[in-house]
Amino acid sequence: MDRLGPRFWSKADQSGGLDSCWEWSAQRRGGYGRYWLDGRTQNAHCLVCEIVLGECPDGQECRHLCGNRACCNPLHLAWGTGEENAADRWRHGTVLCGVRNPRTKLSEEQVEEIRRTPKAWGSQSELARHFGVNAGTISRIVSGKARGSKHE
Repeated sequence: MDRLGPRFWSKADQSGGLDSCWEWSAQRRGGYGRYWLDGRTQNAHCLVCEIVLGECPDGQECRHLCGNRACCNPLHLAWGTGEENAADRWRHGTVLCGVRNPRTKLSEEQVEEIRRTPKAWGSQSELARHFGVNAGTISRIVSGKARGSKHE
């Protein structure tokens, strides 16, 4: 951890001890801590992973085992596949789906209404026009492949 030095670690709140998340207190992007090193801005948690666990193996990425994007505690980080990382996000509830996605067009109530009475609206195309989405979105909602399913 010497490569990162005291300037880096001063930005990670370690006051809760080894078991707690070490929240990044400086610049963030998408919830992830950002740090200027080697002439570029990098994800803070990835730097910690590289220092503690060594170079990232091919086809792997840094995972937050705690589910906290801002965490830099080395005990909460691990290398893993994209699939493992995606499974972590589902397990921790940090997937941006449904109303948590800033680009969503439908409220949870609208999705439930579509699921409860799809035939009452007529065709899926009519449903789509009414709610301002495309027919594929309606199809995925009615079939259970959207909003809360692992297929989303």
